[in-house]
Amino acid sequence: MDRDGVINEDKGYVYKPEDFNVYSDAIKLIKFSASLKIPIFIVTNQSGIGRGFYSFRDFKNLNQHFLRNFNEFEKSMISISYCPHSPNIGCSCRKPKSYMLRRIIRKNRIKVTKSYMVGPLKCKDYDHTVDITNRWPLIGIGNVNRKVVFGTACQLPDGRWIEKPVGVN
Repeated sequence: MDRDGVINEDKGYVYKPEDFNVYSDAIKLIKFSASLKIPIFIVTNQSGIGRGFYSFRDFKNLNQHFLRNFNEFEKSMISISYCPHSPNIGCSCRKPKSYMLRRIIRKNRIKVTKSYMVGPLKCKDYDHTVDITNRWPLIGIGNVNRKVVFGTACQLPDGRWIEKPVGVN
């Protein structure tokens, strides 16, 4: 599950709890998944750390603030992976590269075809799944009136859809 723009409003380089506006539907989805004992893996780029806009401690504090939305069992089902590097470093962990996802899949023995990727409806955000599998089931959450849509789909910057998902006209 991606963080910025999916779990919270993407304001760019958010590190202060008072600026972290969490979507209530994201909380509901995480709680529902946890109730079914489905682990939640949050994968996020945090280049603000590498750029010096905020510290790892700021990021950790924000995560603790976010996790207050959940009980102890729900918290135990959530794992947060992040890339702290700025884009110009060329690291392998920064999305859209697949290192973070591959590590999570390997460490947790995840069957990709029986899992879902939850992210924004922008193809560039899904590029990291292409070299893992070309049929990762996606739940896209995006700028289609904040409508949740299902399917292996994404929207190009010009508005065209690749495999238009259910629920989008």
